[in-house]
Amino acid sequence: MAPARKAGEIGSLLGWLGDELQRRLERRSQGERPGRPIVAYLDELPSIVKDVPGAMETLSRILREGRKVALYLVSASQDLLTRTLKKRSYRLCGAYEATRDGATRPR
Repeated sequence: MAPARKAGEIGSLLGWLGDELQRRLERRSQGERPGRPIVAYLDELPSIVKDVPGAMETLSRILREGRKVALYLVSASQDLLTRTLKKRSYRLCGAYEATRDGATRPR
C-alpha cells in the first residue's frame, strides 16, 4: 500500500483501517482467525488528528481494540504534549507498556 500524505488520502486510509478493524472483530466473534497482522505507521500524529475529520475516533478505537485482532498503530511526533494532542488520545497512546513475555499491561 502506498503511503498516504494528504489529509484526504490519510482519511481514506483511516476509514479503511476502521472498516478492517470491524471485519476482524466480526471474524473473531465467529471463532475465525482475524487475518495477517497489519501495522500502520503514522507520522506527525497531532497534525493528523487536527486535519483529518474523524481521525481521533478511529485511532482511539484501533488503540483500544486493535491488538486483539492483530491491527497495530505506531506513531511519531515531535511532541506529544496534551495541548498539542487531545488529552484523551495522549492517555491512550501512553496507557500500555510491553512486558518481558510480550504481553501488554496498563502503566
